[in-house]
Amino acid sequence: MGNLAENVIKKVSGAVWDGIHDKFMEMSDALLNVSPHAAGTLTGVYVKFTHDDQLTSPVYAAVWIRSSKKWVIGLALPEDFESPELEPAPPRHTYAGLNKYFTITPEDSLPGELAQWAQMAYDQASSVRE
Repeated sequence: MGNLAENVIKKVSGAVWDGIHDKFMEMSDALLNVSPHAAGTLTGVYVKFTHDDQLTSPVYAAVWIRSSKKWVIGLALPEDFESPELEPAPPRHTYAGLNKYFTITPEDSLPGELAQWAQMAYDQASSVRE
């Protein structure tokens, strides 16, 4: 499994995150389990998931964590991949290379396909890099 930066863990560990912290960690695990070199780093109001911790590393996923009430997750999936749970980017939630998005609230369950989507996004970002 990859590495989630300490500042991310700290950001989602306050009292307001009590009811949703475990869900965020489960989601991060699914996004980082794609490679032992994968990295999750805090960048402003989102966490970007990259192939490694190098500055030029491809981004295969991002999670906007402006609040503990709703997260937007973007993935770099193949253009022709479809799922009823995925949609285009909501306003103000775009990131170059990410093309499929879903939203999670504290009441929602994580999609059962998240680990599969994460691996596909990681592989897709790899193929674009080459």
